[in-house]
Amino acid sequence: MFTDGRYIYIASQWAKEKRSGGQAGEGDDDDDVDDTSQEVIKPARYGINIYDPLKNFDHVRGVELKLTEQEYKSRYKKNECPTPINLEVLNRASFATNGSFLVIQIPSNIDKNSKN
Repeated sequence: MFTDGRYIYIASQWAKEKRSGGQAGEGDDDDDVDDTSQEVIKPARYGINIYDPLKNFDHVRGVELKLTEQEYKSRYKKNECPTPINLEVLNRASFATNGSFLVIQIPSNIDKNSKN
């Protein structure tokens, strides 16, 4: 949790990682192998929720923390689906904002030690 002096910002996990597919249904032949049986992984979603303490802590808006699609495609192989940010990163990161821009400072090599 952090503030810019006006609003309160809370970093949180919005949705857990979801896995689907990857297993053939019962009664399927092994000869009918196709690419649609691959496991699909939807990464967990994280974001910043913004609250207004002067208006009974009403929710002002939320901002999702994610890589842009172009950065994601250039950094990762087709079958990989890593989470750009995780709970350990949120716990160890430093946040600063002026109300318009959010700066997140992440310690170096945190992704190599992450277990989430």
